[in-house]
Amino acid sequence: MLDGPDELCPFITPAGCAVYEDRSAACRTYPLGRGAKPGPGGTVQERFFLVREDHCHGFDAGSQWTAREWLADQGMEPYNRSNDRYMLLMAKVKASGQPLSERMATMCLLAFFQLDRFKDFIESMGLFDKLEISDERRMAVLEDEEARLDFAFDWIELVLFGSAEGLQRKEKV
Repeated sequence: MLDGPDELCPFITPAGCAVYEDRSAACRTYPLGRGAKPGPGGTVQERFFLVREDHCHGFDAGSQWTAREWLADQGMEPYNRSNDRYMLLMAKVKASGQPLSERMATMCLLAFFQLDRFKDFIESMGLFDKLEISDERRMAVLEDEEARLDFAFDWIELVLFGSAEGLQRKEKV
């Protein structure tokens, strides 16, 4: 909860964390750290470690958790799934030997980190008209940020590599 020496997180109030339900993955996992890297066959290899800092009183509680129990308790599955998908996609970019162009890097930032603006982009560019995508998924992408992020991964992979498991271009007639 410290940003620097004696500097509290801006979301900490006298009543506690003001953004608790929407806190970041880093806050959810603390004091557990997770390192992940691409493994064989598109798998993810992960390692866990504990961060012990003087201001953390959680170690005084006497409870013991496994890493898996802690991650499950903190609702980390969707966060790690997205983080791992991003890592694997960027590893694929690196393995291609072709760095992202400035234009594609900007598009990745939009798609992965500015989901409201990405929704506007999808609509203004008529993106769905160029893709094989069900009406149900279209609606979910426009209404739900998690569905939109999942679509963003598929779309970026399709643009970068010409194919994506979850998305296809429409056949030109």
